[in-house]
Amino acid sequence: MNPAPIQSYDVKLNILYVSHPAPVRLDTREQIRAYFDRIVSFWQLTCAGRKAYYLVDWTDFTTNMVENSYYAEQVKRVVDDCAIAIVRYTDNPMQRAAGRLAAIKMHKPSNIYETRDEALKVIEALRSGKLRAG
Repeated sequence: MNPAPIQSYDVKLNILYVSHPAPVRLDTREQIRAYFDRIVSFWQLTCAGRKAYYLVDWTDFTTNMVENSYYAEQVKRVVDDCAIAIVRYTDNPMQRAAGRLAAIKMHKPSNIYETRDEALKVIEALRSGKLRAG
């Protein structure tokens, strides 16, 4: 079993933070579904139906590219039900490529940046209206 993502919520900024302090690799549909069940459950308990900005640290996070379509379906659950926008960051070019492929499958723009600071600036721009969510 993969370790659960670490999640926290900043009520004032309406940002839900997701990180992976231990390596997470989602290889099977069951692992992918369980991972996203945790994401959605945390949102339900913490945000009580209020959509939030997601800031996701993809450091030490990988997915099986064979299951990319199923992964995209699970991301869409979060996009449709929980998120105003999901902004991710990682210095891993392969994970950024996998995320972009999933975004293409969902017909959504890709919000994947190399650093946390870049990702936070995007959320600030979205919040201020200087940038529109896809």
